[in-house]
Amino acid sequence: MQRETHSKRNNLITVMAIIAIGMALSSLVTMQFAKSAQRAWQLSAIADAQRLSAELRYRVEREQEPLVAASVLFFGSTEVTFDELQAARSRLIQFGSLNFPLAFAFILKSAHKDQYISEFGIGSTSFLPSGEGVPIDERLKHSVNLALNNPAELMTGVLIADGPETLLPLTMAVPNGQREGVLLYLVDFT
Repeated sequence: MQRETHSKRNNLITVMAIIAIGMALSSLVTMQFAKSAQRAWQLSAIADAQRLSAELRYRVEREQEPLVAASVLFFGSTEVTFDELQAARSRLIQFGSLNFPLAFAFILKSAHKDQYISEFGIGSTSFLPSGEGVPIDERLKHSVNLALNNPAELMTGVLIADGPETLLPLTMAVPNGQREGVLLYLVDFT
């Protein structure tokens, strides 16, 4: 009898050990599956971010062409007038494959400390109104300062959401006559 009880107890311990090993293996497989699924999700997210980054980089590089073309006008002239910038903008629209309005401005430091004005703005965005002597939006100051600190280099600012519009400021410090200023080009990234 004692032998039967001992044998039953050993069988029960063996069954319990097999169940425990099975549960441990199931937990291990489940954890590995979860880690694998998380890693696959991370790799997919990284691939999507790299693809989007490459698309944005390509778009920004493509959108730089009008600013470079307009900056040649400033570097190659003794002084650029409002009418000349307007004519250059019209030519860029006419000869380019652009399907959106071009918004340009020549920005100068204001007489007031740490403020900037648009000597002349050309475009159809409410963010950069056309006209002369218009103060620029505070959100553009970073892009203007970036250009002034990196003369003759094309600088890309940060995306700015303005109501239904999303705009990307591209800037370059250029001379206009005896004045140093910044040529600002707003790209419609809406």
